[in-house]
Amino acid sequence: MYSSPSQWPLVTGTLLIVSAASCQPAQESPDGPRQWALIEELSIGSLDGLNGEPTFGMLSEVVGTSDGGAIVVDVQVPAVFRFGAGGELLHQLGRRGDGPGEYRDVSGVAVMGDGRVLVRDSRRALMFFDADGHLASEWPVRVDLIGSDPVAVIDGGVLLRTIARRSSLEAFWEAPTYDFVHVQYPGVVADTLTPLPSYRHAGLYRAPFHPTYHLAWLSDGSLVHGAGSEYRIEILGPSGDTLAYLEQPSEPLPLHEEARLSIEEHLAWLEARGNRSAPFYPEPPDFLPVFDRLIISSTDEIWVQRAVGVNDGDLLYRMDIFDRTGAHLGWLSVPNDVEVHSITGGWVWGIRRGEYEEEYVVRFRIEHADQQSS
Repeated sequence: MYSSPSQWPLVTGTLLIVSAASCQPAQESPDGPRQWALIEELSIGSLDGLNGEPTFGMLSEVVGTSDGGAIVVDVQVPAVFRFGAGGELLHQLGRRGDGPGEYRDVSGVAVMGDGRVLVRDSRRALMFFDADGHLASEWPVRVDLIGSDPVAVIDGGVLLRTIARRSSLEAFWEAPTYDFVHVQYPGVVADTLTPLPSYRHAGLYRAPFHPTYHLAWLSDGSLVHGAGSEYRIEILGPSGDTLAYLEQPSEPLPLHEEARLSIEEHLAWLEARGNRSAPFYPEPPDFLPVFDRLIISSTDEIWVQRAVGVNDGDLLYRMDIFDRTGAHLGWLSVPNDVEVHSITGGWVWGIRRGEYEEEYVVRFRIEHADQQSS
């Protein structure tokens, strides 16, 4: 049984500065990690809605289920859909509104161990839907959330990531301070923990191609965190001790000209709209982040995505896979038109953007090195 978050000690900022002597990364085999492969199996969505295929507006999350299906969040509606293993629409979970089982701002979904689906409306409640899509229970909790993956289920409760303080617009681009809130049935806040009182690296911008701060939960409540400007990712255990860190093996890539133009066009668009953040928007960086995505699989593998090259203006991506001890298990290439969101039950789920900026949900089967034919 994992310890309850209520038993966690507060972790001071000094624990975030880990020397090589105190915590060494795991050593790889002499042959190094072996390459895995992604085999595309399924695409859901359509440009025109023909043949019964759905058309999506703006997809924010895709979470795989153990049977090969997926929970999909379209924030433009907003709506939460459940699809089966064959891509068929099974049902919609809840609907837009302010009543029981309704939402206006979906900021996190998770699949519980018993199959229920947790949907978070950051304005008012945690909602739990059964396998048929019916509302099973609802916890009214008013906790502002930041990010699209704010939930982890542990010891019958839920862990949420929140922003601890609101900052001025001038400081908006700087690294925020986070709290971690443990919510227990029937929705009361049991504890507010601050294992990361403040991330020490400043200038972690929310802007295209700028390094950002990443945080993910392991199933026992351990935290995996780091910044795209740093060369390592740290794993903090439930007791606050540093279990391991993952070194990133390569130097960052220079920011290519197409990316720089994209940033400048985005800034011009903000200024044309009179956006108040435009004067504080950061200048384009010289290099791409060392890594730009951090995902925990359903088996507690740590998947880290980074750019490894450029081809005709398109970035080429690779994901390195580690276990919770920091051992490097393997790596694979990621299609440059796919944004990976979930690794569940041997499948990788993501969002693909088409030629006309339309969005699709895609599923890949993971083929490990020992499964590949010579």
